[in-house]
Amino acid sequence: MKTLATRFALTLGLIATSTGCGGGTVKVALANGNPKALTSSTQQALTGTSAAPSAFSVKLQAIYLVEDQEDATAEGDWLGSNVGEAIRVWTNPRCGPDLTDESCAGADYFDLNRATAEVNAALNAQAAVATPGTYKYLKVALLGSQQKDNNTYLNTKWADADSSTPEQEFASVQTEWGVPFTTPLVVAAGESVTATLTYDLSAIVYRGSDAVEKVSGQGKYQPNKADDCAGAEGAPRTCIEFPALTASASKATN
Repeated sequence: MKTLATRFALTLGLIATSTGCGGGTVKVALANGNPKALTSSTQQALTGTSAAPSAFSVKLQAIYLVEDQEDATAEGDWLGSNVGEAIRVWTNPRCGPDLTDESCAGADYFDLNRATAEVNAALNAQAAVATPGTYKYLKVALLGSQQKDNNTYLNTKWADADSSTPEQEFASVQTEWGVPFTTPLVVAAGESVTATLTYDLSAIVYRGSDAVEKVSGQGKYQPNKADDCAGAEGAPRTCIEFPALTASASKATN
C-alpha cells in the first residue's frame, strides 16, 4: 500500500450561483478521490521498477475550464486550440497580470506530494465568474506554457529516496495538462457543480531504467521516453514520468 500523500485527487468545485445575466461563479477546491478510477491512454510504463517519488512539485500558472478544443487527441495529451469559453478558475498569485511566462518566472514551486488538506490550503482558491455552458476539458498550465514543448523554464522538481541524486530540477517538455471530462460538464445558472481532477503519484518513478529523456521541440507524446532522469544515459538510472489525470463532475442536489 502507498501512503496517502502519494495518492490524491485535485477537485475543482464549480459553485455556480446566479449573477448578473444568469451567470455564476467558479471556485477551486481540493478533496481526496479514488485513484483506482485513474486511466490514461498516453501514460506509458517505462522500464525499471515503479515507485512513488519522495518529492514532486511544479510551477503552476493557471487552471482553466474549457468548452472545447480543436485537434485535441489522446496522443497529443488532449491539448489543442481552445474553442468557445476558456474560463480561468485559478491563477498563481505570483504571476503578473498579463500571465506571461516572463511574469510567472518567479513563481514558487507547488508541492503536489502532500495530503489534500495541505494542497487545498496552499492553493488558496477564490471564486471566479462562470459562464453557463457545456465544458469538455480542464487544462492546467505550468510555467513555460507559452513556449510549449520548446520550454526552457525550470518548472518541475522531483526526488526519489533511493536515488543517488536526491533532487532533480528540469524544464519539462510538457507544460500543460489537458484532461477531458468523462461526460461533458453542463454548467447552468444557479447550479452547484463539482469537477474532480484526479492524479496518482504512486508509480511515476522508475528505478533501474534504461529510458532516454524526451527531446525539446518534438512534441509531448514521445513513446518510451521519460520526462526526466537522474544518472548517466546508457546505464541503469532513475527516471520519472508525469502522472496521468482524469476529470469527472457531479452536481449538488437541492
